[in-house]
Amino acid sequence: MGKLISSPILIKKLLFMQKYADKVLVAPKTISSSQILICFPELSDTTFGIKVKDLLELAKHSSEFEIKNKRLSYSYKIGGITIFNDNEAGSTADGQITNNAAIKGSIEDNENSNNGICKIIKYADLFDLKYNFNFVNPAVTLKLLDFNVISANDTDLVFKENKIILQTSGHISTRLVFDVAKIDGIDYFKVKVRGNELKIICELEGDKALCYHGNFLVAYGFENDVTTFLILKIL
Repeated sequence: MGKLISSPILIKKLLFMQKYADKVLVAPKTISSSQILICFPELSDTTFGIKVKDLLELAKHSSEFEIKNKRLSYSYKIGGITIFNDNEAGSTADGQITNNAAIKGSIEDNENSNNGICKIIKYADLFDLKYNFNFVNPAVTLKLLDFNVISANDTDLVFKENKIILQTSGHISTRLVFDVAKIDGIDYFKVKVRGNELKIICELEGDKALCYHGNFLVAYGFENDVTTFLILKIL
């Protein structure tokens, strides 16, 4: 029996990841996609790849699951279910409610009441996933004091004189300047990144930092004891 430590912040982070990834890799202390890594103090006692929507359903309903033949299953009970007669829609001759191929519900009568308890068993396919992250030795680490993005276009990001400058060109040109606090590293760099990826930084919560690694950027969001890493490609 596998275990998942569910919490409101896990569900919140999964809702965030669902906007940018279809599948994620669950490990004992992390959830990751190709672009996002989220670290928890504790999360699971096993490692598996799964669709984000399926993991979100698991986190909402159960803390235990089983894995067999590359499928994950778990169950939970709900009350106040109307038990149909055998010949009515939504029921089967053996007293099971069926929703779709991945969901089955068996009815437990509640003292012959028509309002019973339904045990839902859900199944989710698992996937072989592997993501490698190497964030050591950034050229510079910056604490973001304020940050906003107004354009989804490709953006020149410049760091100099303890400021980040975001510039776009085209039919409408934009220029934003933000103060930052340099933790350590070089005094200047200039890169071009996708504006729609920069916008994701605005969704990170807590204290934020940005690191330049030469061929990519990493944005950090420190929220209590949970850290979110966002990898931004350099064009």
